[in-house]
Amino acid sequence: GGLVFFSGSNGIVWALDAASGNVQWKAHTGGPVQFPPTVWRGRVLVGSGDGWVYAFEAQTGQLLWRFNAAP
Repeated sequence: GGLVFFSGSNGIVWALDAASGNVQWKAHTGGPVQFPPTVWRGRVLVGSGDGWVYAFEAQTGQLLWRFNAAP
């Protein structure tokens, strides 16, 4: 979809336009993200240090769901 996704220890997931580098959206998780986001079927999936797995819509950054994977 022409976007590049990354995240970091600040818990923010970023989507940049691949051509211009402009920020398309950013979303916050509740803890640090230690591994790169996974993109699957139009979703961006990240595991956060807060114990939750988050799914964001790839084009808009809207939170679709989150799952408490670890206490």
